[in-house]
Amino acid sequence: MPVLHEYRDKVGYYVLTSIEGNIITFQLTSEGVKKLFATGTKAGDRFRRYLLYELCLTGDAFTQRTGPGQIESGEKSQEELDFAKDPEPETLFPRCSICRSLEDLHLVEIREGDKRSGGLYCALCRKKNAMAIDTSIPVQFVTKGVFERLIEFKNLNEIDEAASNFKKLLDKAFQEKWSDLLEKRIHGKSTEQKDLFPKEEGQKKLV
Repeated sequence: MPVLHEYRDKVGYYVLTSIEGNIITFQLTSEGVKKLFATGTKAGDRFRRYLLYELCLTGDAFTQRTGPGQIESGEKSQEELDFAKDPEPETLFPRCSICRSLEDLHLVEIREGDKRSGGLYCALCRKKNAMAIDTSIPVQFVTKGVFERLIEFKNLNEIDEAASNFKKLLDKAFQEKWSDLLEKRIHGKSTEQKDLFPKEEGQKKLV
């Protein structure tokens, strides 16, 4: 599971998580820190992987293209970070289908003759495969409904492993929010459905 850490030599917080055997460092905006604090997460706490994904969608968590992070001397070891016991598989976190990058991902439709397939491509891989790409949607605008409509309307024959894992993450996030709504209804609280993290000003929804 991702772990929230506080910087030792400056004000601020960052997140360490394991993805495909690498420890990845995510920087946080001040708003991202507030959002994690609002969930009850404190420095040193583990938190749900899909929360980190939500922060990435709003731009409140980012890698700065630094790749795997280095644990500083005196930091907890990887074993102590307890990534192995994460109930949410690390493969659910979106990665490029080709190069495994985390950066600037789009859900794309690939045309190969009569075959139509779906994948997740970073900017570089989209450029390399531009002639085969028909539809291309930034992942921050992809909801469970948008993904399902793309499959239906474009008659995709298949989606690759990266896109499939991304869909599982969207399904899980959707289920989490509906479970929260049901819990509120059971206890007689407000039935108004709200996003886990409020949308930033100017951020649009497709569905």
